[in-house]
Amino acid sequence: MGARKGFDFLGMHLRLCATSRKDAKLKHFCAVWPLDRSIKQIKSKIRYTIGRQYYKPLEAMIVILNPIIRGWNNYHRKARPVMKRLQKLNAFVRERFRILLS
Repeated sequence: MGARKGFDFLGMHLRLCATSRKDAKLKHFCAVWPLDRSIKQIKSKIRYTIGRQYYKPLEAMIVILNPIIRGWNNYHRKARPVMKRLQKLNAFVRERFRILLS
């Protein structure tokens, strides 16, 4: 198993990929993205944190969740397609809040 096949390390997948630009100095770059396992873990942590705390106001839950989501985002910020995964995570959090408010 080599860098061209890719490997998992500290919650991210790393793979050596060829560049598409013809005038690039380097012919390869290291592509990095969060593992699906890492996304599942952050979702379960959000689910556990929100739980069934229907008595807490929404502002209090946002204050509790902000550091968790911000920390995950900062850890994975160097990953290339993290924006698409963040949008899915954002939709998941909105859905959890919708359930909390109903």
